[in-house]
Amino acid sequence: MKLRVLSDKYTKRFSTPSVAISFRLKRITMNKHAFKMISKKFGSEVQYMQILLDDDSPGVFYLKPCLESDDSAKKLDKPSPGTRSLQISLLLKELGWSKEETTRFKGQWDEEVHALKVDTTES
Repeated sequence: MKLRVLSDKYTKRFSTPSVAISFRLKRITMNKHAFKMISKKFGSEVQYMQILLDDDSPGVFYLKPCLESDDSAKKLDKPSPGTRSLQISLLLKELGWSKEETTRFKGQWDEEVHALKVDTTES
């Protein structure tokens, strides 16, 4: 008999910094691990973010914490304790995103850009 624990994949998937992109809702949601990491790197709880595109790497974008006064700052929403979401209609258009299902991606902090890097070519 070959047994496996189903919760391992679930726990692993949600215990690392990640973001979920919903085409239907036109939103990106950061899990609590991503939000905590970004806030720690920023030095305080993040209220606003900029979305940066990497023109040399299609499918890659960055979520950069910023101040309300910064250019193109987007206010974060708080859908549940610990998570934050952001309206991303323009980003979806730029990426040519049309997946109907919500898709989750790992987020990695980029020290050079000072932002959370999301690569939509890897899932």
